[in-house]
Amino acid sequence: MNSIHNSEVFLNASEHLFNLGLSETLMLRNYARNHKFKFCTMIGGGESMRDIHEASNLNSEAFEFTLIESIFALNKIFSAINQVFIDRLETLKDAKIFINISTLDGLEMLTDLENIVLPHFLTKSNIVFNFDRRSITRTFKKIKSSNFEYIDFEDEINPIIYEKIIYLNNINYLTSISGGVSIDSVKKILDEDVLVNYIKTGLFTLPYTLNKKRDLIKEIKSYQIIEAKILRLMKDSLFNRFDYIDKRQMHMVNYLL
Repeated sequence: MNSIHNSEVFLNASEHLFNLGLSETLMLRNYARNHKFKFCTMIGGGESMRDIHEASNLNSEAFEFTLIESIFALNKIFSAINQVFIDRLETLKDAKIFINISTLDGLEMLTDLENIVLPHFLTKSNIVFNFDRRSITRTFKKIKSSNFEYIDFEDEINPIIYEKIIYLNNINYLTSISGGVSIDSVKKILDEDVLVNYIKTGLFTLPYTLNKKRDLIKEIKSYQIIEAKILRLMKDSLFNRFDYIDKRQMHMVNYLL
């Protein structure tokens, strides 16, 4: 299909964004298994033990934590993961923990990372800081609506994010970018010397290295096509479930009448 091996690619369940139930999440997990993608579960917050337990039960290879703004929140994440995996911490050796940086407070938090002590079961190679460029733009520019194009602010916001990425590269943490990943935006990324480890485009997070530059746009496009197919499957699943409930409810109303 393309030059990226599927086992290097993460399929993001994004359960909280889509308000998915367990059945739809299992469908995505099985799709990931069948196509040899790594499965990434979205965790509601740093102390969402229930979400982490569910991710454990799903045998997720990665965890996505949203809206993290403090070292305190990071430590809460590590503590919660430790509690859930206490009897099998060795299974986390190759896991990835995606930390979404979405606000100015999140950007500021990164300056304190050199002082953080990781728990014994994690290394810096387990941690990926993802820069949600659209969310950062909304907070930086005080935009209330989601109806804007990131590319209109890219020249102003990219240097702010790149400064943080260079800093994280220097202290050996992994990085990722998401939000506004259009073809024109990707071309700008290719023109920069700043290197991120991953690019998140919707449901997929793809590894990125310098030797992937030539094929990056083609690969992103191919995974966006796959995402459209997955979204159609999800939509059909949710519609069929609603359709059955709707018919059952109408049947009961008519019966009672």
